[in-house]
Amino acid sequence: MKKNYLLVIFLTLQALSFSQSKCEDANAYLLNAYGHVKDSYEANNISHLKYYANRTVESLELTQENLKGCDCDKVLELVIKTKEFLEKVDTQETYEDGRFYVKRGKESCQETVTAFDECTYRKSQEQDGLSGDTITESAELSDLENEQLKLKQQQEALMQKEAEIKQKLAEQQAKQLALKKKQLVTAYESALTKNIEAYNLSLKACGSKSNLLPDVSKNVFNSSISEIKSYYNQKLKTLATSYLEKLDSCASAE
Repeated sequence: MKKNYLLVIFLTLQALSFSQSKCEDANAYLLNAYGHVKDSYEANNISHLKYYANRTVESLELTQENLKGCDCDKVLELVIKTKEFLEKVDTQETYEDGRFYVKRGKESCQETVTAFDECTYRKSQEQDGLSGDTITESAELSDLENEQLKLKQQQEALMQKEAEIKQKLAEQQAKQLALKKKQLVTAYESALTKNIEAYNLSLKACGSKSNLLPDVSKNVFNSSISEIKSYYNQKLKTLATSYLEKLDSCASAE
């Protein structure tokens, strides 16, 4: 009878050790999955995004397999939920659509890691024979840590939104500057054309046989507003000087 009792204790301890080993493996695979989904979220093209998303799914499958016997049902549900998000990435045709599911998967994976830590912590507290009050306090501490994690995630989201707004603002300012340059160049070119026409009419009335011809303007769209103004003002001055010289010659010929 005593031998049978000792055998039961031995088998129980062996099963507990095996279960703990599986849970540790599940935790390691889950952390690998989180690392891969972060790489996918930070990818700048759809190929890398899909590659790391697939790596995440593989690690989550190993996590799911090793979670059996860990008594962490919530973690298992979250692992399945996270997989469902990331399995959709491979069928997406655009980077933006793929990244949408990667973002959902990353957030779900973060929640899964937190839930796994909470599960293993509570189990270790229970195994150490702690009182219900201590477990409650630990749960409250875990809740506070979860709130802290959520706040950190919100801050990261706000920072990302701020960066996106700055990028859009810079693009809008660049478009406005390009439009202003185009309008300025168009106005100057129109002034040059009108001046040439008026000067040539005046020279014709004077009896001059020579005309002022327009020259080809250089591309100034990469220049600043002040540089564009300086360039065209100089062209107008040069044109006026040439006109006055021809007008003087016309007057001398008389």
